[in-house]
Amino acid sequence: MMAVLPDNYNLLRNDADWYYKITEIGYYYQPKAIGNTAFFPFFPFFWKFTGLSSLGISVINLLLFCAALSLLNQVYKFTLFNLLFICTIPSFIFFIVPYSEALFFLFGSIYIYGLCRGSFLHQGIGLLGSGLTRSVVTIFIPAVFIVEICIFLFYTERKWGDFKDCLMKLLYQCSLCLLSIGIVAVYQYTAIGKWFYFIEIQQYWGRHFQWPTLPFTTFTPQSAMGMDTIGLSMGFTAIALFLFLINKVWYRKVDRKLNKNYDRALIFSLCYFIFISILDVFFTNDYQGHTKIWSINRHLLCTPYFFVILFGLRSSRWSGVVGQRFFMAGVTMIFLTTLFLTQISTYPIQLIYFIFFSVYLLKYIIIQGPLDGMERILHALFVSINVMFYLIYMQNYLQNGWLG
Repeated sequence: MMAVLPDNYNLLRNDADWYYKITEIGYYYQPKAIGNTAFFPFFPFFWKFTGLSSLGISVINLLLFCAALSLLNQVYKFTLFNLLFICTIPSFIFFIVPYSEALFFLFGSIYIYGLCRGSFLHQGIGLLGSGLTRSVVTIFIPAVFIVEICIFLFYTERKWGDFKDCLMKLLYQCSLCLLSIGIVAVYQYTAIGKWFYFIEIQQYWGRHFQWPTLPFTTFTPQSAMGMDTIGLSMGFTAIALFLFLINKVWYRKVDRKLNKNYDRALIFSLCYFIFISILDVFFTNDYQGHTKIWSINRHLLCTPYFFVILFGLRSSRWSGVVGQRFFMAGVTMIFLTTLFLTQISTYPIQLIYFIFFSVYLLKYIIIQGPLDGMERILHALFVSINVMFYLIYMQNYLQNGWLG
């Protein structure tokens, strides 16, 4: 299966090569053209600090991902079988190559841990690190605002003390987001002499507003259409889950005090998914006359917020035969609708994986108790198939294929 093994040369593909150039020559300015200022500095700075090769930093990325997953699992108790399946999703190859995904996942996990445990220190480290690693402040600030508004309206008695508490948390988190973007702006200004150029350069990378043209496609759809369709489906699922959650707390159908901290993390994660989906659908360009949703799978699935949403999909609040069936039917309709919104039916292998993932997701939602013998065999089969697709995606990457 692994015809090509990773080495210091073939690991430097796509974004990895851009990060490597930053470690070697730093930032540079080239008018009205793509350039490395679109990439934030923390990962290349960390890479240069370690002095490791591309193979070495890939190993470190794997270790960082494992550490972050361990932290996340202290809050969300995933079973071993579910973790095996999730961690072999093909998109997760980006945790073992020289990309910023592992660091971003680590800082995001620290932030989620801080939200769930009520730790301001962890929240601060997570927000600051995330903002230095990826261009997400424009996503984080409105997400934090929505979280605190929801908490105040639906989880408190709406007294002055509750308002003050939510306001202080909002200002604390927004201040750290602004601090991170300020550090990046100053750092890049010292290198190229232009303020906030990482915003302007997005248009030269093909990120500009346009109305979508259906059906959606992606860059090299023969290798990435399946995962990007899954990413888009999860974005739609996040919208539905957000509305469902608000409906539940609006009518006081949950113990709001019990779920308050965990729901902070869930609402933030849902907002992140929704906003990223909007950006990847409306701020992009065309490929062969169709809107390109390139990299949406990496932007959504390779984050701790994906794990938070998966945990939310299995929450006991949706329990009950009628509620569970209604919820499962909703997720099924979302995935079927997305199937017809993209070009995935043109690519049989991509379609097969999309159906495979959809079936597993429904099984994940429905079966929540201990697994019996037959279910363990079925789960092992799911994981084995996932590993096969994972290795195929890794081979595509090493042979200079685009995956996200």
